[in-house]
Amino acid sequence: MDARIPLRLISPQDLSALRSDQEVALLLEAPRAHPVPSGMVTLAEFMPAPTGHLAECGCCKGRGAVSEALDHLFQARIRGRSPWFKQVLGVTHSGLAREAITTALANDPLTRSRFRLA
Repeated sequence: MDARIPLRLISPQDLSALRSDQEVALLLEAPRAHPVPSGMVTLAEFMPAPTGHLAECGCCKGRGAVSEALDHLFQARIRGRSPWFKQVLGVTHSGLAREAITTALANDPLTRSRFRLA
């Protein structure tokens, strides 16, 4: 059994089908060019950026925008500052953002210990 929180990548068009009772958090690519369904209060945003060395290496980027955003979501969840969610939906409109998410899940040990690609 994998206890990590699943993260599923979706397009902005898929947001309209979401309901607020689905126990999901949103990880949004910024700038946000699409409305968020009402009732979706647990969200974090990130701005994808090209990296200098290895993807999100410590010397260039620290933990990286995606890892930081997911960390904020996780901390809000465990500290009771947001509704409990069972899944994160990564809402992306660019290939760079999808790559940033998959890279963070592959290369950041803390992110990888908390989340998995669904």
